[in-house]
Amino acid sequence: METPICDFVKEYADNGFSRFHMPGHKGRKFIGCEKYDITEIDGADVLSHAEGIIKKSQENAAKLFGSGASFYSTEGSSQCIKTMLAVVFADYRRKLMYEKTDKPANLCEAQKTDRQEKLCENQDTDARFICENEIIEKPEAIPERAYVLAARNVHKSMIDALALLDLDVEFIYPKDADSICVSMVTPADIMEYLEKVSDNTEIKTEEIKKILDIAEIKTEEVEIKSDNAERDDIKLSDTEQKNICGKENKRNTLPMAVYITSPDYLGNTTDIEGISKVCEKYDIPLIVDNAHGAYQAFLDEEKYGKIHPIKCGAAICCDSAHKTLPVLTGGAYIHVSRKYKERFAPYVASYMTMFGSTSPSYLIMQSLDMCNRYIDEKIRHELSECIERIEKTKKVLVENNVKLMETEPLKIVIDTAAAGMEGDKLAEEFRKHKIECEYADKYFVVLMITPQNDEKDFERLEKWAVETKYKRVAKKKIEPKKLILHRAERVMSIRKAAFSPYRKIKVSDAGGSICASQTIACPPAIPIAVCGERIDQNMISIFEEYGIDYVNVVSY
Repeated sequence: METPICDFVKEYADNGFSRFHMPGHKGRKFIGCEKYDITEIDGADVLSHAEGIIKKSQENAAKLFGSGASFYSTEGSSQCIKTMLAVVFADYRRKLMYEKTDKPANLCEAQKTDRQEKLCENQDTDARFICENEIIEKPEAIPERAYVLAARNVHKSMIDALALLDLDVEFIYPKDADSICVSMVTPADIMEYLEKVSDNTEIKTEEIKKILDIAEIKTEEVEIKSDNAERDDIKLSDTEQKNICGKENKRNTLPMAVYITSPDYLGNTTDIEGISKVCEKYDIPLIVDNAHGAYQAFLDEEKYGKIHPIKCGAAICCDSAHKTLPVLTGGAYIHVSRKYKERFAPYVASYMTMFGSTSPSYLIMQSLDMCNRYIDEKIRHELSECIERIEKTKKVLVENNVKLMETEPLKIVIDTAAAGMEGDKLAEEFRKHKIECEYADKYFVVLMITPQNDEKDFERLEKWAVETKYKRVAKKKIEPKKLILHRAERVMSIRKAAFSPYRKIKVSDAGGSICASQTIACPPAIPIAVCGERIDQNMISIFEEYGIDYVNVVSY
């Protein structure tokens, strides 16, 4: 497969141009890669509106992944997540607010005339008007925020996107989990929720419009008492109270999208194909954060079935190429399905610029470009060999008293609690044997593996297992605390909380306060408290388990 970005940069570097352009190193050796580090010079194309070599490379990626269109990010899946939500939100607004129609049957001639007169009298009125055959609808007239239905184990960048776009979220919580990393929601969970907010399981687009039709909202203020004596009482409008998604909230509108993270940090995968069928039934796009699963598109489907979100019916998804493919840190993809190509693809690049630098890394783009050739020529064979080698190592670990969890193929997850050892202490033990894990908490250790791990890596892990046989591990099993995120009381919109004045307080004193900004352990970068939620004792316990001592809360 051709590598147009790499070919161009190499030719430019080898021609010995005098560089009177960025970057400041001018191609001179500093750490070693400067020769190939360029900017948007003539012929290098522009990522934000690719028409040349970048466009060609992205088209190559789309063919390999089987998408309708694929786009590069040099700022990781965090940028991709924000972009995906912006693209879907913009589509939602176009669909429900600015759609042209012939003279609507639900408006009588008198209503039309009256509204036309109002339009002539006052262009700034917040009403819905009819002007000839076009509905003109002002965004300010919409009383409720659009919201996303999401599994709770979202990455912090998803919450950041909701704050920036002024969107709400309704979370679905796993019924059985031991960690905040886990979110094993099922198609039945999604269906159950959608049935509650819809009267018709066979709902159509026109019915969605009716449900989302504009209604008058009272603006009286209600009072919510604060549990913190140092703060003033918090007052929320009826509109704001209606928009929150706490325990008492009952929505009567469908979400603008369903959002799933799969695989999760502990290697669990969700039934994306089943969820996509539910979403299709309701004409709701499915967004998937597939940061840990880029390689899944190239697994043997006879053995593993269809796993990658695009193959399973997702409307749009992101892959962190740098996590499981031989791509430099920051390299990622957005994939748009063929079904949604016309609706989503034209807007991806422009929205991506809202959340990223105007100087994307050409080094990262070259690694994405070269990865296309690797995928085309080698990955399927190397994946097969790698997974086979992983299974051999797993067998050695089990034979030496290491308790493993069932995971996606390229992870080894050690259940340290089952063997009586704390995971973070095992991570320290690994470092003594020159083994660095991806993630560790008190109960789990996660090892991420790719075909780029060589035989020495596997032998080192096996040697540790044979030599220790968990000799240093206590015999008594550690009973893990249930680090599960429960439904929280939402008392403020995500955006309002995120941009409110805040103060930093001890976690132990935060009970009853409103979370202002996300304080996370990274990895896994899953918010323990979401902006606008009231901090409760369950959250405090999880903060303490992750060694987080301070949190930012809304200040009044």
